[in-house]
Amino acid sequence: MKQYRDPDALSQALAEPSRRAILENLRLGQKSVGELVEATELKQPNVSNHLARMRHQDIVRSERVGRHVYYSIARPVAELLLRLHETTEDPLAPFLIKEPVNGSGCPYGGVASAEGKGLLSEPLHATAEPTLEAWRQAYFQTVLAGHEDRANAIVNDLLAHRVDIETIYLGVFAWAMHCVGELYAQGETDEAHEHMVTEITERMMGRVALYYTPIATKPYRALLGGVAGNWHTLGIRMLSDGLRTQGWETLFLGANVPTSAFLTMAITERPDLVVVSCMQEESWEELKRLLDLLQEARETHEELHYRLVAGGQYLNQNPQRLSEIPIDFSAATLHDFLAAVAQVYPTINPSKK
Repeated sequence: MKQYRDPDALSQALAEPSRRAILENLRLGQKSVGELVEATELKQPNVSNHLARMRHQDIVRSERVGRHVYYSIARPVAELLLRLHETTEDPLAPFLIKEPVNGSGCPYGGVASAEGKGLLSEPLHATAEPTLEAWRQAYFQTVLAGHEDRANAIVNDLLAHRVDIETIYLGVFAWAMHCVGELYAQGETDEAHEHMVTEITERMMGRVALYYTPIATKPYRALLGGVAGNWHTLGIRMLSDGLRTQGWETLFLGANVPTSAFLTMAITERPDLVVVSCMQEESWEELKRLLDLLQEARETHEELHYRLVAGGQYLNQNPQRLSEIPIDFSAATLHDFLAAVAQVYPTINPSKK
């Protein structure tokens, strides 16, 4: 017999204190029954009963790992609603705020030991309201130490305070990645920590992008990816997520896209915008080749009307090279990119799909 989901199940779960306590803890990451019992101080039979009911209602899901069963939130909307209530403790409490140690604000001056990379050596000053400085320093310390649960809590706090996606991406995530780069350049951290921070940040971006899903959509499609040989994706992913929040359909190809495959996608998918990222000088020649091929395809296929955009760290550091490639515009930051797109696209007719 076919079973139907109870439309009121989520509302009932959020209204019931014990279930809400369980969901609040699952919001920080998957947990076993034992961990939930310890965190909520509920009795084990009660926790198991609530989990069974919420799993039946598709509010939570379970996964067996060895002899243990772990639970996690199954409905994205449940996480969104929980953020609005914010019944957990202040995620910035373990950090508080400290004055920046240099002009850029990156706290790498307080890093000393290999075990404590990224952790400030002095306590932070408390403030009545959270600030961007507090969030980003707390996030930087957290991810460099590998504490993904705490990073989740900080991101949830940003969302609960309605911080816009551009500020989160540029003021927190990109800022933290810049600090990690400074640490690496000074020999204060290694590639393993840099990769860990990148992976955690990509997962945090997925949470933010899900939260800022647009209500209305636009009749535009964008194709985005890293040129062959380019393995960095955070920057181009930020552009993709930014467009999605503006109602665009995005085709995100990720890193190291073979030139022939990139070109084929541009021809067959007929996007309105093609965005290519080049982070390193080693990828410059391949970027030029790809853009020349995209320009040639646009000129020889009358049904193609896409605009060409190129960006990334290498071009930001060498803006004189922009005149050597056939692009319609470029932007150094997510804010500048979205502003340029907003100026161009309301005035043109999207290509016919």
